[in-house]
Amino acid sequence: MAKRLLLLSLLPALAWAGTLASDGQSALPRQQIEHLLNNACLKKAGQESLLKTLLSTPAAMNSYCGCASQRLVGGLSDDELTDALSKGKELTHDPVWKRRLLSVGLQCLDKVK
Repeated sequence: MAKRLLLLSLLPALAWAGTLASDGQSALPRQQIEHLLNNACLKKAGQESLLKTLLSTPAAMNSYCGCASQRLVGGLSDDELTDALSKGKELTHDPVWKRRLLSVGLQCLDKVK
């Protein structure tokens, strides 16, 4: 259950990054999207008491969020990344994206632990 809660921290982070990225300009560079996602993940992880417990040090939070943002952005095609960014907050309700984020979250949590 704790791992699922950790995954849920990625959903709003990706939605937030998508909201920032959808300003009508051409697609953001992957590195900038990864940076936005990493920052949103760190912010969310720092606010949730369970996440603070699971990722008990700043190094663990940085490692987890860095891993998750790199794997997520790196594992998406341009079309998938555009789709994710266009959905914004709606992404959190999409079961396909939830499964994908769970997979990334679990891989990175196992790497941190």
